[in-house]
Amino acid sequence: MGEVVGRDVPGGGLAVWSFDYRLNQPGAEDVSRGYVLWTPQLALGTDVPLSDRLTLVADGLASVPVAHQPLIFSGTLVGRYRLFERGRAEADVQLGVSFDRIDYRDNQEVPNDVSIDAGPMVVAAEPANPAYPCTLDLRWRPVEGGDAGFSASRSGSS
Repeated sequence: MGEVVGRDVPGGGLAVWSFDYRLNQPGAEDVSRGYVLWTPQLALGTDVPLSDRLTLVADGLASVPVAHQPLIFSGTLVGRYRLFERGRAEADVQLGVSFDRIDYRDNQEVPNDVSIDAGPMVVAAEPANPAYPCTLDLRWRPVEGGDAGFSASRSGSS
């Protein structure tokens, strides 16, 4: 119990951040700005089996600091529960939390200064099965003022 086995995955990659905003003003005072920026990232993930059916899954991404590029940090901590396993068939469910942070400031005379904190978000997913290589990731984030935000993403191929 608690022994780290299976997946200890260091990795790296490149994140591409597309940012666009528009401020609509009466008359000809509208402001619009958009840009696409890249940033190198380092990743680390691990699975820690807590029992035969329950596994703690932790994943994190962090940008490598590069001048005038966005800093993007993301972390997820999920419990994965094996519902059943019979022969080659298996079914797991996941439930956990996720946090994301993006910081960006450029060197213009009037700089873009962006700071975004997203989280905690509830993550619920059915992980990819080799027979059906895709993951559906549902996230719910409470927002101040009583509203709530939902997002869904699908990864892999079908």
